[in-house]
Amino acid sequence: MILQDVADAEGDVDSWLTQYRPEQLTYSTIAPSAATLLLAAGRPEGALRLIEAALPGESGDPWFDTPELDEAHFACLEALDQDDLRAALWSRFERRHCPDALRRHLKRLPGFEDIEAEDAARRIVRACKPVEKALAYCLQAPDQPLAAELIEARSEEINGDVYEVLTPLADALVPYHPLAAVLLWRAMIDFALGNTVGLGKPISGPWSWTRLRSGTGRGCVETEACRSPRGRALRCSFSRPAIRPSCSIFGG
Repeated sequence: MILQDVADAEGDVDSWLTQYRPEQLTYSTIAPSAATLLLAAGRPEGALRLIEAALPGESGDPWFDTPELDEAHFACLEALDQDDLRAALWSRFERRHCPDALRRHLKRLPGFEDIEAEDAARRIVRACKPVEKALAYCLQAPDQPLAAELIEARSEEINGDVYEVLTPLADALVPYHPLAAVLLWRAMIDFALGNTVGLGKPISGPWSWTRLRSGTGRGCVETEACRSPRGRALRCSFSRPAIRPSCSIFGG
C-alpha cells in the first residue's frame, strides 16, 4: 500500500500498475483508476485496451458493469474517436437505460438525427422488462408522458414493492397525469395488503393510505381524469369493504 501511495504522488503510472497482477487490472474496481492514470499520462490506447479487457460484454455479469467502468471507457473513446464514443453511449443506454448516456449520445448526433434516435430510445423503454426498470428510467430522465403511457398500458405488471421508484414517480405524476399516479399507489397498496396485512404485521414505509384520503392523494382522485370510467372503477376498488377495514393500519 505504501508503494502504491508513493507511485500516486510521483505520477509514476507504471509503478502504480505493477502493484497489481494483469488479471487484477481488469477488475471493475481497479480498471477505471488504472485507465484514468493512463489517460492523464497521455496513453489513451493503453487505457482503452485495459478497459475493453475489463468490460463484461453482452453475456457477462451485470454486477460488474459499473458506471465507473463505463465513464472510463467513454473518456478513452473521447480521446481517440468520436464515432466509437457515440456507439458506446448508445450501447450503455440499451443495456442499462441510462438517461445520461442517452443525452450525451443525442448531443453528438448531426442534424435531425437526434429526433429519430430519441424516438428509437422511447421504443426501447416501452418494450423494457421488467416494467419497473422502464419506470426508473422515466423518473431519472425525467419523462412523465412516457411514464404515464407505460403505467396505464402495463399497470398489471407493476411490482408494488419497488416503492423507492414508484413513490417519487407518483408524486411527480400527480399534477398532469393523476390517473397514472393513482395506479402506482394502487400497486403499492395491493402489494402491502397481499404481503403483510395477512401476516398481522404493521406496515411501515414512505407512503400510506392517508395519502389517498387527504392532501395529494385526495386531490388526485377527485380530478377530472380520475372521474373517467377507469378512474371511477379505481375509486370503487379503494373503498370496497374488503379493503377498508384493513386500511386502518395506514393511519386511515
